[in-house]
Amino acid sequence: MLEGEVDRADYASYLAGLLPGIEALESAVHHSGHLAAAPAGRPRAALLAQDLATLRGGPVDLDAAHAACRAAAPRVRDPAVLLGIVYVLEGSRMGASLVLRRLERHGDPRAWPHRWLETQARGAAADWQRVRVALESGLREPQALAAAAVAACGAFATVALGVSMLDGGRPGTGMEQNSAS
Repeated sequence: MLEGEVDRADYASYLAGLLPGIEALESAVHHSGHLAAAPAGRPRAALLAQDLATLRGGPVDLDAAHAACRAAAPRVRDPAVLLGIVYVLEGSRMGASLVLRRLERHGDPRAWPHRWLETQARGAAADWQRVRVALESGLREPQALAAAAVAACGAFATVALGVSMLDGGRPGTGMEQNSAS
């Protein structure tokens, strides 16, 4: 999304690739029992799903990717693991800011649904500062830092899994064009 020309199909693939992993990670945070340790972590995947459905003209079947990402997502055993996941989720907001700026420079973002990108970008820098403070205060012990690092790697792998399952638009993955569009 950051290089070359971007069309609606590229943008839809970008959203579809991210959705299963982002939803799985947000669900892990929400159901963790450690929400007090989450410095931000407001759920945003529903907006991503809405934007994708608008682009595709209806719901997109990503069930296989969702199931795989839910199974792969790190299990939140303690606040350090939660912070590792939040690090990835909140860091992705900075990337979304770059994508939104690219869409603004290379076309009319109003022509494509972008509520998710706008929500991701809004306040990302300020929220990142809160995340950084939480990371610094919550990960002082080497064991906590190691647990957060492993969880962050697992969170990145969860998102990458969702993207890889949709790579190439294989039938049954949800990447084929919705018949309603």
